[in-house]
Amino acid sequence: MLQVTAAHSWTDGWISNVTIWGIADDHTWLDNINNLIRKDAPLPFDAQFQAKYAYWGMIEVIKTLTPTHLPITPQSALAAQGTPANSSDSVWNTIPTMKTPQSGTLQAQVKTLWDQHNLYAHVAVKDITKTATDKIDLFVDDNGIKKYTFARNDAQITEGSDDYVLQASIPLAGNLGKQVKFDVRVTDMGINDGTEHGSNGVIVSWSDPRNVQDNDSLGYGALTYIDATKAASVLYGTPTIDGEMDSMWANAPVYTTDVMVEQHNNAVAKAQFRSIWDENNLYVYAVMKDSVLNDANVNTWEQDSVEIFVDQNNGKTENYQDDDGQYRINFKNVKTVGGHAKQNNYTSATKLIDGGYVIEAAIALDTIVPKTGTMIGFDFQVNNAQDSGSRDSVFTWNDPAGQSYQNTSRFGVLMFEPKPTSSQTGSTSTPTSDGFNKVEDQKGGKVEQNGAIIDLPAGVIGKDIIVVVKKLSDPSHLNTDPNLKLAGDVYEINKDVAGPFKKSVTITLPFNTSLLDDAHEVALYWYNEEIGNWVKLDDIKVNQEKGTVSGSVTHFTKFAVLLADKPAPVAALTDIKGHWAEAGIQALVKAGVIDGYQDGSFRPEAAVTRAEFVSMIVKAFHLRATGSAGFTDTGSHWAKEAIATASTLEIVDGYEVGNFGPDDNITREQMGVILARAAHLAPANSGLAYKDSGDVSDWAQGPLAALTAKGVLNGYEDGTLKPKAFSTRAEAAVIIIRILDAQQVQ
Repeated sequence: MLQVTAAHSWTDGWISNVTIWGIADDHTWLDNINNLIRKDAPLPFDAQFQAKYAYWGMIEVIKTLTPTHLPITPQSALAAQGTPANSSDSVWNTIPTMKTPQSGTLQAQVKTLWDQHNLYAHVAVKDITKTATDKIDLFVDDNGIKKYTFARNDAQITEGSDDYVLQASIPLAGNLGKQVKFDVRVTDMGINDGTEHGSNGVIVSWSDPRNVQDNDSLGYGALTYIDATKAASVLYGTPTIDGEMDSMWANAPVYTTDVMVEQHNNAVAKAQFRSIWDENNLYVYAVMKDSVLNDANVNTWEQDSVEIFVDQNNGKTENYQDDDGQYRINFKNVKTVGGHAKQNNYTSATKLIDGGYVIEAAIALDTIVPKTGTMIGFDFQVNNAQDSGSRDSVFTWNDPAGQSYQNTSRFGVLMFEPKPTSSQTGSTSTPTSDGFNKVEDQKGGKVEQNGAIIDLPAGVIGKDIIVVVKKLSDPSHLNTDPNLKLAGDVYEINKDVAGPFKKSVTITLPFNTSLLDDAHEVALYWYNEEIGNWVKLDDIKVNQEKGTVSGSVTHFTKFAVLLADKPAPVAALTDIKGHWAEAGIQALVKAGVIDGYQDGSFRPEAAVTRAEFVSMIVKAFHLRATGSAGFTDTGSHWAKEAIATASTLEIVDGYEVGNFGPDDNITREQMGVILARAAHLAPANSGLAYKDSGDVSDWAQGPLAALTAKGVLNGYEDGTLKPKAFSTRAEAAVIIIRILDAQQVQ
């Protein structure tokens, strides 16, 4: 205790006795003295009369020793990628909180983010005694200690009623997986009120309990840089829970389970899901790709099933709170639960489909009041069972840790979008509403509304119609091709009579001419709700002086003027003149879907590989998706991105051994199935009437029948289909053009 005396510079007086309180300790020097009954007194010296950590703890409270005699256990945490605009940016709600110890009323809650250039810190301090000497210190050790101090009156601090919040950026290069030594120290100097303890001050740190971060970084915590937390927009609506995708789901964004948690034998648990909300429930609709379904295992989590994880207050905690639930549903609609989930607080329906199953669920949001802007923690997990019954793969939307059943800190986040206005619902027009335009069928007419012009010829549909034109106030829910940019508003055009027009209708929309330059072109596009893509009209007329674009359509939907890069000039092909597929080849080459060879040839009779055809499909349908294919032989292939896109959208399958065979020649039946899936054609039950229909594989019967019924797929002159024959480049080009034309007419 001499060091204590010296530290306080006491020059007179004396200590008669010292009482030490603490936890019972079996290793004190009293253990072997005079047969004392009490041998476990909490004393600072052990049986060998050596100083214990308890002794050094008392010393280092009042005097810093270098090096320290105390054990140091630094904290560790994850920092997600993200660039916040300010301290109230919603990105801060996507990550968990790191808390300092609490001393009196002083405590800080810390969050961190990173990007390529900075480490961001968000520090919320609970401190009711506001003084100019209160401060926050941030420390990093990046080849040397760097300290950043922010007084309570700093411009980067926002004051609350009894707290204050700092958002600060520390210049620090970042990359995925990087580890950074980091700490936060908060000082509350208190108020000198004249009492014995007035203005003594309190200090708390996130990691170093010694609060000596200026001296060394031994106590700094370790931040590990991880991917950004996924955040998804959730539209408003109330679907019927029956396993069917009704119109309520049409505009809901689609998300995929592409985060691997567990995998054996290259098995992949794939799902696409959507979500919507209302004042009572969170709704989820998901399609699982799984050719063999199994529920033989007694462990429900090892059956073919999905698990929906909901953290209603978005607490992002390491252990479940009262609002956190695990909602498991297998392919037979057997429900099992964990946490807040109960059999009576969610409903579900399942449906078996070709190559998988569908689940639709309504989960009660019964611990919060759902409203526009609400953010909840959420994740979606797919369990894939082997044929033998054990689980061979687990994939999720966001959480890679495999602890979602008890830990919500790695959940993604759902953000509730506003209720749609009348201009966003796409509801059928009624003649009594203001702004609706009646067009007499026998006369035809012109509708001019909200800047759009629609010319309808006489006899366009066979009866008088009501037409309404609305601008979408928020088109963000529409999928956008990264190669396309809006050059004006998105218009939704409706009529009160169902069915396509009998004659072409001309639509003219305005656009922003200042966006047009020598490298870009504008065109009129319509939005294909089935595949979620913009489709360019064929007969485009651009009036740059008036700033308008016109085109002809046979149906109403959403339309917009979009800006795109000008295509490179198409070289004349030397070997397709007079070929039966010349027109289709030229159209597809012009659209940038397929190219000729460097020698100027097209080689129409050459075979097409599986990779080449998938690449054509992705370009032709403007397909986009994020995810990996999971095949063993596409990782370094030139078409790996196109294959991954098609695989994520469940348009293509690999072989049973887990490979894709990208350089294998594609057969006519394989080509037809891929095309039908890309076009969202439902399998037909009408059968096939070709002479060799018996040669068609079972899995190809329905899709090929659908293509035949639509006039897209034709046989040869001898009445055969030749399903196992390899497709030629000419055949591939023509069948793609036919399906695109068929969809345009719809």
